[in-house]
Amino acid sequence: MSYIISIVDGAIQKRTLVRQMHTLGNSPEEILINSWSGKDFYSMDNVLTNITVGISDINFKERAYPLLQFYHSQNKYYALSYALPILDDALTIYEYGHQSRDYNINYFAIRQLRSAITLYLDSFDKG
Repeated sequence: MSYIISIVDGAIQKRTLVRQMHTLGNSPEEILINSWSGKDFYSMDNVLTNITVGISDINFKERAYPLLQFYHSQNKYYALSYALPILDDALTIYEYGHQSRDYNINYFAIRQLRSAITLYLDSFDKG
């Protein structure tokens, strides 16, 4: 019974993380527009850190409870496989599209999130 409860908890946590990602925007462009103040990007440090922690937690839970990997939402707004590429594209624009100016971008937070995404995706390769 505790195994099933842990899987349900992991599925809820995954849905919550994806909704948090979608509140930033539903496309890379929308994420950038929503975080732009007019002269620089709002401080995204806390948001990126929270998402990094969320992805890492999901990664560890899916390793501990492999059945959690088979949970997929029918609604794309709750699907991690739909939200991750959108967020990754926005990170690419943040990281490489604005290097010539100081727009208040925390590149370390971006690299941490990229690392969490990479580790999450690599976990599917290694089983």
